[in-house]
Amino acid sequence: MSRTIDDIISSVDQSRSSWAIVGALWKHFELPPASAPADLVPITRDFERVYGLLDAEYRRTKNESVKAGIMGIYATMSADTNLRGKVFRKGIVSKLVPLASNPQCRTVALISLATIASNGDVQERVELAKACARPLLQVLKEQDVDSFATYLCLMALTNACMGPLDGHALAMYPRLLASLPIPEVVRALTEGLHRLTGAPDLVRTAAAFFSLGVPQLELTPSANNFLIAGLRSADLKLKGRCLSALICRYGEVWEPDYGTANHTKYAACLAGIQRAPQNLRSAIQAFGVDRCEFAVTLGSDSDFQTALQTAYADRDMYALGKAMAPLLLRYVTIPPWRDTSAHASTHADPRRRPPPEAPARNMQTQNHDCAARRGAPAPSRLRGVCVG
Repeated sequence: MSRTIDDIISSVDQSRSSWAIVGALWKHFELPPASAPADLVPITRDFERVYGLLDAEYRRTKNESVKAGIMGIYATMSADTNLRGKVFRKGIVSKLVPLASNPQCRTVALISLATIASNGDVQERVELAKACARPLLQVLKEQDVDSFATYLCLMALTNACMGPLDGHALAMYPRLLASLPIPEVVRALTEGLHRLTGAPDLVRTAAAFFSLGVPQLELTPSANNFLIAGLRSADLKLKGRCLSALICRYGEVWEPDYGTANHTKYAACLAGIQRAPQNLRSAIQAFGVDRCEFAVTLGSDSDFQTALQTAYADRDMYALGKAMAPLLLRYVTIPPWRDTSAHASTHADPRRRPPPEAPARNMQTQNHDCAARRGAPAPSRLRGVCVG
């Protein structure tokens, strides 16, 4: 260590890479090469001595770039679970956040925050969110922030805020979300996705963030548009996350969960029709008991279980798919000219002659007709059957 740290910093060409200062300091403190997390094991064994050297230099220097470089060393250590816990207990977050607001060392500090946030567990992300959510949002509002700094801010923000939105964290800290600017994070993330191009990591992280199925995470219309656009992605993992997010948020609103329906209660309702009042029984029988939604549900559930048992025996997934396809298309539709209710209007326009009455059709014929009506508009609510 004949050269001073100030000499090393002055010789580093940061125009090519802001992270170069971290590599220079890593060599200066004679730390073992760390190309993989397994290479950090020697530092874990000798952590107190290494931390003593780094902390002494952090306290001594007035150079913000040196401080940011030391924070970068800590961020590199965070790839190891044991080292990350030790670094967190030393208060690295409280030292990193102020450096992110300094344009001189902002990039290194943001890389460190994004690295720690992506590697952290739930508890560590909770601490990060409490410490850096508002400061990073303030950094995004500054005029001199370039696209790379915006990307790093959003990566750190999104990964950190996943911690408080985790189910275990919500149970442990029920009042924490009220103190965090989660709606502002959602807006900043969607605005950043509009501005930044060529950032697939940010797109995947945003999809994972939006797919957290908790009611406390309220999505904006722009976020919903992002999820819908993700359904057209060639990345199956991204597409699955976007679909999962949409189902978690709107599945219960627009479609009842037939998989958790009480089929015993449905069967009891069917058996009790004969005890219903005459006017109600007549209306149900005129409509057709087998066409009622819960009757279709029960029949589809039985057919689905039979198809599953057959597939379990013969391992023919193609046949299972063919058996499931008509189940997904079973929904009840009543053509307006077939209104058989007793209260049908008697003042219909005489110039509109209805077509001749079609013969009674069973459920199988009705399914074929539904599939054949390709030119007809889609029903207002697809009453598909999803069981199991």
